[in-house]
Amino acid sequence: MATESNVKKFKDELKSLMNKGELLRFGLALDLEMVGEDIKEKLRAMDLPSSRDEYERWCSVSMQVVKQVLPDRLAAFVKQYKGDKRKETTFLT
Repeated sequence: MATESNVKKFKDELKSLMNKGELLRFGLALDLEMVGEDIKEKLRAMDLPSSRDEYERWCSVSMQVVKQVLPDRLAAFVKQYKGDKRKETTFLT
């Protein structure tokens, strides 16, 4: 029983992280003006989290999940999502 509860909790947390990541991605696309005017209006109507305020929190929790589930991919995750201070922000970084 306890194992089933832990698996459900983990699945729920993973789903939440994935959803939050998508919302952060949309917010970043809006911030970087990488979408057309028609999409901008739709994104502005959504309750998007601030990519500046929420990204670090999302990244920290996500790193812990990757560390537990895919430890051999942690370095790649850190390189992609937690890099050094960047001179510019792009959609990939």
